[in-house]
Amino acid sequence: MTKNERIARMLNFQEVDRVPLLGGFLVSGKHYRGIAGISEEEFRKAPFKHGISAYRELDVDGLILLRLPSEFDGILEYRNMTKESFFFL
Repeated sequence: MTKNERIARMLNFQEVDRVPLLGGFLVSGKHYRGIAGISEEEFRKAPFKHGISAYRELDVDGLILLRLPSEFDGILEYRNMTKESFFFL
């Protein structure tokens, strides 16, 4: 069963081969960088891209939301996934 099929079936209360794994719970740039295996400089250039890369490394089926901390200015900012922007990994 593919990730897309698994989540679609779960949302329709149908039987799945295993419980879908959903991401969206990392909040530290340090965690994203460690999982994706990138430097702080690389993360600064493309945080969204590398945030997705980290979740792909974790092999989750989809994302509930993608929190991208802006640690560089000392202020935390988050980009939440909406119903329209939810996507499968």
